[in-house]
Amino acid sequence: MGLSLKEVSKELGMEDMDVAGAYLWQMEAFTNVESINMTMDMFNAYNMHNNVFLKDLKMINYKILRRLGLLPLLVKILNPSTQGVAIQRSNNYTYKTADYMLSTSMRYHPGEFGDQQHIWHAALPNNINVFTTHPGAPMFDDNARNFSPDYWVGNGILPDSIQEKSIHISTYKLDQRKGFLERNRQFFTHAYFPRDKFDEVRFLDKRVFARIDNTYIQLIGSQPIEVVNGEELIQRGKFTVWVCELETSKNAGSFADYINEAMRYDLQVSGSLCNYKNISLKYKGDYRVNEELVNTQYQRLESPYARVERKPKEINLSYGDHSYSLVFNEAIERK
Repeated sequence: MGLSLKEVSKELGMEDMDVAGAYLWQMEAFTNVESINMTMDMFNAYNMHNNVFLKDLKMINYKILRRLGLLPLLVKILNPSTQGVAIQRSNNYTYKTADYMLSTSMRYHPGEFGDQQHIWHAALPNNINVFTTHPGAPMFDDNARNFSPDYWVGNGILPDSIQEKSIHISTYKLDQRKGFLERNRQFFTHAYFPRDKFDEVRFLDKRVFARIDNTYIQLIGSQPIEVVNGEELIQRGKFTVWVCELETSKNAGSFADYINEAMRYDLQVSGSLCNYKNISLKYKGDYRVNEELVNTQYQRLESPYARVERKPKEINLSYGDHSYSLVFNEAIERK
């Protein structure tokens, strides 16, 4: 979905403000290394010095910096937390059954600043939602911009996250270089886990198990899991790992049987490497399933209904006797 900042110049060039510039600003990529020159050109060309969202750019709006091409270097030195506002290409993995859905934005810029990005989500019956984040804090004080990242919205520092079918793993490394405009960094991560909505909940070691109808979920932590209230669980530390696994009674038997079987498999963490069952994830390094390296740079669509390249001329979907096609250049729709 979308383009990464490194892809924009290749796909659109960086000369036209109405093309590449407009695309970058739709991504909210204002103060990134790849976008700062274009941002300042647009800032001056469109006379946006008093714009409520961009007014602070006046502090770097010097002709000498622009002429000497020093703005990208300045961004690298300052490391502004506003870099995380950019919504870039996401490689999404979704596993859906009749009893639950689990979805992850795979390996989305781990260790970088975040904003509104929602990296992973488990959706269960009874309108139960489970996810984890690193609590952030808004970068500005004015009402127009003081909304994200927040305690539950987005992330202060983005995790390295992967998913293999019904298993999700997120690793958070919070000792990254401090950024300009970044507020006090929290050294814990937390899970949204509405306990009262489940039929059963059990805490064992660094795990929590829960059941809703015939659907089971477990969360595993690399650190002790603290219960804060009826909706929040916390792991403290500069490096934390969360595992989420989903199952059903159809496959696992009773809730007690599921717990007994699940306790046979430990989360093993050594430095920045974690292993769980047949999955191995090194933070910002290799991700392997059954010891085979996994490429998480997906095509436009890889599903049972279609395989679509990143830049298709047409999309063809099929299910049973039904099919649907879109031919973009000719604006043709076929059913």
